[in-house]
Amino acid sequence: MHYSLSREEFSEVFEKGKRASCGRITLMYTRDNAGSFKFGVAVRKKTAPCVRNKIKRRLRSILLPIFKTAGLGLRLVVSAPPDSDEADFAGLKETVEKALKSAALT
Repeated sequence: MHYSLSREEFSEVFEKGKRASCGRITLMYTRDNAGSFKFGVAVRKKTAPCVRNKIKRRLRSILLPIFKTAGLGLRLVVSAPPDSDEADFAGLKETVEKALKSAALT
């Protein structure tokens, strides 16, 4: 199963999607009639590549188990600040889960 957003889908969600935030994590999302779940992670390009990839890996490992079994029909972009790598995994997971609950996505 393919979970990554295409460039066009990513831009559409980023520009037209609804937003929810918790702490410094921002979620942008749109509903998808196909019933599939796709997501992307946005971290500023000014962030060092190794740090940016670390943040993306952590967010992927948090999001996949949550949505893997759910056929929600959702396109999601998670925006994280560059200092997200300083947070421990449990703290980052808790922040993402709070943001998902505030958006009524879980």
